[in-house]
Amino acid sequence: MQAVSHALRSGASLADAEMYVTLMPCCHFGRTPPCTRLIIESGIRLLHVACRDNNPAVAKKSGQELSAAGVTVRYDFPHEISRKCFELNEDFYYNNEYRRPLLAVKAAVTLDGKIACAGGDSRWISGEESRKYVHVLRSRHDAVAAGSNTCVIDNSRFTVRLRGYRGQQPVRIIIDRDCILPENHPVFEKHAKLILVVPKDRHNYPSHYLRMQEKEIIVLEKFELESEQKKTEKSHFNLGSVFTALSGKYSLNSILIEGGAGIFSSLLNNNLINRYHFFIGPKITGDGLNALSPFQISNPPGKMSAAAVLCDVRTKKYGSDVYMTGYAENRGILLLQNELTGN
Repeated sequence: MQAVSHALRSGASLADAEMYVTLMPCCHFGRTPPCTRLIIESGIRLLHVACRDNNPAVAKKSGQELSAAGVTVRYDFPHEISRKCFELNEDFYYNNEYRRPLLAVKAAVTLDGKIACAGGDSRWISGEESRKYVHVLRSRHDAVAAGSNTCVIDNSRFTVRLRGYRGQQPVRIIIDRDCILPENHPVFEKHAKLILVVPKDRHNYPSHYLRMQEKEIIVLEKFELESEQKKTEKSHFNLGSVFTALSGKYSLNSILIEGGAGIFSSLLNNNLINRYHFFIGPKITGDGLNALSPFQISNPPGKMSAAAVLCDVRTKKYGSDVYMTGYAENRGILLLQNELTGN
């Protein structure tokens, strides 16, 4: 829309121009005036759209307004290009449709499927090129989440640190059931908003948490713990409710979960994962019993035919690593993609 705006100010006639957009232009006031009005005023009479908009404030209304003003709207992008355009905004579409954030998990695993040795050490399963791309993934999500154990072991800030990056830092969400983060942990450096998800019924919190909250370095979000019956005496957060609540409060369309195994397993057990990002490093721990696997579900299938399946799988090499990404078949992303990009 900036190009159209510049053309209008220059006095150029756009009556014979055609416009190509990735998403149906909006017809309502938000942070900017309606795009439909700008298109109509420009004199453009043919608009090509890659993806329909499932936002109730835009769906159908924009097309009707443009048509009434004599602008022809066509959904005639090649399907492969429409699909790529969909992926640019897939979290926006998903949140509009289901009123919850798109959840993606990211992990580096060895050839024997481990994310860490028995003692928790995982530096480094993947190579430098893979780790650099992780920062790209972070930059494409509204928030990055991890468990406090992973946070302590990896000593990570969970920020985007790409050379020349000037975009917005993702919100950091640390699932902190036991309130264990030490005061000198780098995650407390004020690089981006930090949310600590802590037990609601805890009678006291570490003193440095309270001091940092007063300085607006962190936010304490308090949620109920729920018991996991039979399997363990430990209690856990209902992560689906936690992420949905935080999504609504902080406008988070997408959350990249970077660990650990407990969070991954809980998400898989409750069918909450939408997309997977896995980096497979050429290493073997050989420890089938004690080294950490990314998932441990409560009722594992007895046959491979009943295993969880990834769809629309794509792979790429980063150095010696193989990057694999795909969608969970039961989370509605691909169905939504077909609905909004069907020509």
